[in-house]
Amino acid sequence: MKSVFLYDSHIEFLSDRYNYFKSIYPYFSHRFISNKWGKKSSSFFYHILKGDIKISDEMIDTLCLLFKLEPVEARFFTFLVYYNQSDSVHIKSYYLENELKQMRGEKA
Repeated sequence: MKSVFLYDSHIEFLSDRYNYFKSIYPYFSHRFISNKWGKKSSSFFYHILKGDIKISDEMIDTLCLLFKLEPVEARFFTFLVYYNQSDSVHIKSYYLENELKQMRGEKA
């Protein structure tokens, strides 16, 4: 399993991590993940992987727990989500600049 730090896309990461967990835990399914959000439809997670549904802050927290991300990995994953879901070049630049500053220990 590749490290989250090697991904440019949160969708690719989720897809790879899902397949990895599915290979280890037979119960780990789209339905299992969707149920964690209280969704009855198993297609909810599928639509996230297709990029049809944007991931909210609450969903990020749940995904980080489900996929057993360490705090530093969760922070990077959160950055990937915000960065990739943004439609604005200015907002993408803001996320990129501020995340880099925080990683360097500078004030944003």
